[in-house]
Amino acid sequence: MFYDPFIGDVPTDVYVNWPHTVNNLLIVLTSAVLYIILIVVLITKQGAMSSEVGRMRMTTNGPRVMSNSNA
Repeated sequence: MFYDPFIGDVPTDVYVNWPHTVNNLLIVLTSAVLYIILIVVLITKQGAMSSEVGRMRMTTNGPRVMSNSNA
């Protein structure tokens, strides 16, 4: 198995760690699901920005340039 340090003549079943294996699988699955949700949200927002209302919102919320009229 993966956790076997190959020390002596010990059965490999001794080194099986089920909670650690479950934790590793849970982290992998959770990360994949969260990345998929992030991609879906970003694609949805990009599609909304390509519409006319989204473009209008982008120009309205654009960067504000502060000019110094005293200079």
